[in-house]
Amino acid sequence: MKVGRFNAPIALLRDKCVIVAGGQVTNSKNKFTNAVELYDSLTNKWASLDSLQKPRGNTSLTAIANRFVYIYHGLSTSLQTTNTNSIEMIDVGQMDNASLKQARWVAVPVSNNDFIHNRPVGSAQVSHGEVIIFGGQGNYTYSLDVSHHAGGGGEMQTAARLSRMPESNLLSDTRFCQDSDFRVRTFGNYLYAVDGQLGSLHVYSIKDKQWNFSRLDDLGIE
Repeated sequence: MKVGRFNAPIALLRDKCVIVAGGQVTNSKNKFTNAVELYDSLTNKWASLDSLQKPRGNTSLTAIANRFVYIYHGLSTSLQTTNTNSIEMIDVGQMDNASLKQARWVAVPVSNNDFIHNRPVGSAQVSHGEVIIFGGQGNYTYSLDVSHHAGGGGEMQTAARLSRMPESNLLSDTRFCQDSDFRVRTFGNYLYAVDGQLGSLHVYSIKDKQWNFSRLDDLGIE
């Protein structure tokens, strides 16, 4: 890796590559980088990609159809969140050299003021056409429509089709991605998200669109 960092969001692409975007570069708070790198496990090499438009950290990435990568919030507290800096996306195409050289991060405009203000950073794809973004100041859950990317289509999203899910609030305060690895896995109908900072496991029913949670120590996990 050319730019050392921690608290950096990562995503797996094509079961062989890891994209790392942004992250914290010093122990001082809000010292983030906008550097983006791609690690290829087959060649054991890192490659630099286009930089984020804004330095970000303590957030998550979502990869759609092994091609479209989204990042949410994670800005320095000295920067005001707006409708044009809350979400960025990059299209890595077929991940050949030409596609990676041409790939550019673009801002995805957001019209949902609630999302802008509450700054949720946890994320996961729950179906071919939907990503949920959760946590932040209000412990809310938001649905992002990504159905236009189904099948790897090349259409770019000019504005986020984003809405808050009023019946899907998290049941406790969270600090996803804050000074700890963000871990989220889906097994069957359930999504499991670990809040390492507060030591809790949050379980989301994809069918019922409801959250539950447990303390990790109550589950015998330290």
